Amino acid sequence: MTALRLPGRAALLALVAGALLAPALALPAQAHEQLVSSVPAEGEVLSELPPQIVLEFTNALLDATPAVLIRDAADTTVYEATPTVSDRVATAPFPALSDGTYHLNWSVVSADGHRIEGSVSFELATGLAGTTAQRSRPLPPRRPPGRARRRRRSTPRRPPRRR
Repeated sequence: MTALRLPGRAALLALVAGALLAPALALPAQAHEQLVSSVPAEGEVLSELPPQIVLEFTNALLDATPAVLIRDAADTTVYEATPTVSDRVATAPFPALSDGTYHLNWSVVSADGHRIEGSVSFELATGLAGTTAQRSRPLPPRRPPGRARRRRRSTPRRPPRRR
């Protein structure tokens, strides 16, 4: 079997050309959507409460179980909401919170079907006293006092016997 030999310069030229073309021929890696901007922004100190939480991403989102929650410095959840998704933006009402440091945790589903999550830390310095956090999901209605919950029997009732 005869080996094909290239002259020294031609072999070197082929090697250099291959090294230069390899990155151009490589398939681009698929990147997931990323948070482009947010209200509140990372590390922002807010002197006023914004009207809503706004999360903007690089590409469109799916309206599939998005969620936002805010935790205080003691890691206690003080607000939960299901944001509205429109194209690349997820929005939710901003709650009335007292001054302090908070973490806005978010979770959305990108157009490629992958769940992406993240967190934005911010501080409130509005001069408001006391926490008056609001929930976007209403709490279930309470029973009037004195009305007990009916217990279900663990076994079904039998029909009365005939005589």
